[in-house]
Amino acid sequence: FLVTGGGAMHLNDAFARHPSIKVTCFHHEQAAAIAAEAYTRVNQVPCAINVTTGPGGLNALVGVYGAYVDSIPMMVISGQVKLETVAATYPLIPMRQLGDQEIDIVSMVRPIVKYVKVVKSTAQIEIIMDRALFIMKHGRPGPVWIDVPIDIQGARMVGVVEKKNNGQLFIDQLLDDEGLTPNTFLELQARNLLTLSSDLFAEALQRLEQAKRPVILVGTGVTSYVARSMFLQWINSLDVPVVPGWNAMDIISTDHKNFSGRPGTVGDRAGNFAVQNADFILVIGCRLNIRQISYNWKSFAKNAFKVMIDVDQAELDKPTLSIDLKIHATAEAFLKVAVDSGSRIQNKAHQIYRDWCLERVKNYPVVQESYRKSKSLNPYYFLNVLSKVLPEDAIVVAGNGAACVMTFQAFEVKSGQRIFTNSGCASMGYDLPAGIGACIASGGKRKVYCIAGDGSIMMNLQELQTIASNSLPVKIILLNNDGYLSIKLTQAAYFADNIFGTGPSNGVGLPSFKKIAQAFGLQYGEVKSIEDFHSDRIQELLMEPGSVFIEVFVDAEQSFLPKLASRKNDDGSMTSPELEDMAPFLTREELFSNILK
Repeated sequence: FLVTGGGAMHLNDAFARHPSIKVTCFHHEQAAAIAAEAYTRVNQVPCAINVTTGPGGLNALVGVYGAYVDSIPMMVISGQVKLETVAATYPLIPMRQLGDQEIDIVSMVRPIVKYVKVVKSTAQIEIIMDRALFIMKHGRPGPVWIDVPIDIQGARMVGVVEKKNNGQLFIDQLLDDEGLTPNTFLELQARNLLTLSSDLFAEALQRLEQAKRPVILVGTGVTSYVARSMFLQWINSLDVPVVPGWNAMDIISTDHKNFSGRPGTVGDRAGNFAVQNADFILVIGCRLNIRQISYNWKSFAKNAFKVMIDVDQAELDKPTLSIDLKIHATAEAFLKVAVDSGSRIQNKAHQIYRDWCLERVKNYPVVQESYRKSKSLNPYYFLNVLSKVLPEDAIVVAGNGAACVMTFQAFEVKSGQRIFTNSGCASMGYDLPAGIGACIASGGKRKVYCIAGDGSIMMNLQELQTIASNSLPVKIILLNNDGYLSIKLTQAAYFADNIFGTGPSNGVGLPSFKKIAQAFGLQYGEVKSIEDFHSDRIQELLMEPGSVFIEVFVDAEQSFLPKLASRKNDDGSMTSPELEDMAPFLTREELFSNILK
């Protein structure tokens, strides 16, 4: 995925000429990077992006950062000015810039990649590529960045020494490479510990079997093909409540016998009740970020013995967590052992607690009856209805703000579907490029639906032309809620007398999306009621083989509910509640009736 540029002209030329490389041109480097991230989520094969020097590399940073925090492998190959005009070549002179459009991209990207290296001679290329390819996929996956000066790009390949991965010697050599970033250095230092986890695995499984109220919480580490398959095989043999994290909401279908909700600050009551009442929680491949455990993190799973399996030692040791048994290992390594022992885990108490959790799923649905009866179309109700009509093999990409929060809460996942957003970066403008990347990755074999907000889509609106030019059959579902709902809700809570910069009435203008869709040659449909949505026209568009733009006008005043919100006490002070105490607040009697002794 690329945007061409003079500083990368030899790279552009080489990629375009290569018979085995498929090149897709984008209109903005940020979009190319986001699309590459989504491509990898769907295809499980890392994607490369090619950007030019200066602004080209800078534009890509948001997408690369998103891949880094969400553990998605990606290779970025950037053009750079001639080596002799790179300012860093002269460290004693503190120049802002020397070469034309030059920038010290290495220093800028170091905090958001696993490995970054400038190619200073053709003889280094094999070694650097071999190391970069290894690092981006091993341990905790993430992006790597290779910066290639233009004189090296155009040089002949002479004196190349082929260097292939050869085990521990390769790792030892890597540890001396200044291209490693701090988190990756820690990861490689501790790599041998990954083979010492068998006793800890056994302890974790024994504690799971002995627990009376166990819960399994899963994240990104379980979303690879292999891990996903093993995980489903394992939990099918158990009666243990399963709650998916933000980056794994599609790991288990909503109708699965063990699905017990989606915990988090904007999750659902059932998922939080399951976690907060547990006496044992097994966290597999989920980094337990603030959105998952809240700012009152000390109360997370407060009554449970907590076991966490993660490939990143830094995540196990971070200050917001209090883990009783830390296991530094891959999810796949643990699940292989778990699958072999699955039939041996027998505890009748598990089914009793699982059934209790399922009662909470039934008793506390996100979609309220009032949402169905609302005069204006309620977004929670719409997304829930949408989820019921999409095919079982659909790929659903959600933007950020309402598009991801409400989807995470209200969507009924079917077995075989893929549904994702970017959680760690959560940038506006994610939707369209991610839909493009997912569509290219699927090769047209699966329908791709892109749920976007009217504010977010404007950030990368130009990529509608990428959809049109490449005849990509992306189905865009635009939630029109008059702009930036998320920040509007924040302003209403803290600055109610000064709502601004959130929509057409206070500074943020929006276009006619019907005209926009028509300008890019996309089929357009409009939904203002649930009856409109069920019309033949809209249902046909949803299954249309080509690209489609469906604009859905939803209630612009609908808040994120339920959610964790500060509670005002009788004396006027504010308290950050625990995860089970979500707004709108239940009566204390009802809340306590859902807390097990």
